Amino acid sequence: MMVSMMAFFMSLVNVSIGMGRIPMALADIAAFLRALAIAWPVAFVLEMTVVSRLARWIVGLRMNDVKDLRILNRGTSFCIVTMMSAIMTIFGLLMFSNVPLGTDSVLVFAVAWPRNFMIALFFQWYVAAPVVGRSFSWVMSSAGHH
Repeated sequence: MMVSMMAFFMSLVNVSIGMGRIPMALADIAAFLRALAIAWPVAFVLEMTVVSRLARWIVGLRMNDVKDLRILNRGTSFCIVTMMSAIMTIFGLLMFSNVPLGTDSVLVFAVAWPRNFMIALFFQWYVAAPVVGRSFSWVMSSAGHH
């Protein structure tokens, strides 16, 4: 659920930045949905198979003496956002931009990745994680009452 929210939001952000406006016209919405239809499966597979495992491994190496679950969750989340924002920025540049590979693409990445990282980290920590956490809490508490 979290990767779905992140893919949706970051696709909307990047399509909006590319267009210079929030997609409202039917053609703009179609462009957003095309980008999402490509980005979501890639993000989902990457996060579920490689990135989340690697993030847990990195956090385990660096924070093995930390016992506070909130700090461990934040560390894992930070690692996931760092890796996913870099990977998906490269993916987006290769799939959706008209920038040729070379010096220009490195410069575009150098601008786009920090922007995507900061937006994704804020959205992950302050929107997606609380919404998903509360949703799961609500589902689990509802299931326990029946």
